[in-house]
Amino acid sequence: MVGRVVPGVLLTGLLLTGCGDGSGAGEGASTATGTSAPSTSASPTTTESAPETSTPGEAVGTEDAVAAVRAWLTAVSTGDLAAARASLGAWSRTAADQLGGLESLASGLAEGMAAFTAEGVRWDAVAVPGTDAVLVTAAGEVEREGMREVDARAWLVHPEGGQDVVEVFSAPPAEVTAPQDGELTATVPTGTVVVVVDGELTEDGVSTTADGDVTTVRVAPDGGWSGGRHVVTVASLPATADAAGPWATAAVTFEG
Repeated sequence: MVGRVVPGVLLTGLLLTGCGDGSGAGEGASTATGTSAPSTSASPTTTESAPETSTPGEAVGTEDAVAAVRAWLTAVSTGDLAAARASLGAWSRTAADQLGGLESLASGLAEGMAAFTAEGVRWDAVAVPGTDAVLVTAAGEVEREGMREVDARAWLVHPEGGQDVVEVFSAPPAEVTAPQDGELTATVPTGTVVVVVDGELTEDGVSTTADGDVTTVRVAPDGGWSGGRHVVTVASLPATADAAGPWATAAVTFEG
C-alpha cells in the first residue's frame, strides 16, 4: 500500500507539539512519544494520488482523515476543548482523562501552537489494510520558542459513533526511538502493529515481541537505512473488530 500525499497540504500543515516531555527531532536522531503526548515532525517524499473521501461511519478516506486531524488541531489551538474532546475517539478520551483531562493538558498543547502553520510540513495518509482506519503522519521543520527543529507526529482516524474520530492519546503510550546500530525500536500497546516508512506501509525487517499489554517493535530494513532523512511511524490497532483498542501511534524522523 502506497502512502498518499494529500493535495493542498504539502507546503503548509498543522503540527502538535509534545504536551509531556516536548521531545522533538533535531538534525540527528530523536526519541518520539506517541499517543500519550502529542509531538511534531518532518517528512519524506511519497507518490501523489487522487484523494479519497468517506461518509462518517464508513471507511475513512485519506483526505478526510487529514481534515479530521486538522479540525482537531484547530479546536485545540483556539481553546475549543469541548469540540476537541467531541472529535476524539473513546480510547483517546479515556487516556486523556487518565492524564488529567484536556483542561490540564491545554497549556502544554498550547506551547506548540506556533508550529501549527509551519511551511514545509508534509502530510501523508495511509489506509490501514483490513480496517476502516487511516494512519496520518505529519513531518517537517517547525519553529518552537524561537528554535527550529525537525519533528514528526502521527494520528489514527477511524469511524466511531457515526463520525470520523481522531486518536491522539493512549495509555500505555507508544514510543519510538531513532535507529541505533541500524535498528529502530518502538514500544506500543499490544495489538495489531503497522509500520510506515517514508509514507509506505512496510514489513521489511519488522519484528515484534509481545510482553503482556506492551509490544516491542524492531525495524531493521534489509540493506540498512539509505542516506537522507527518513520518517517512520509505528501504530497499534485493535486486534479484533470488537476490541475497544488500542489506538496508538508514534513517529520519528532521523538522518540515515
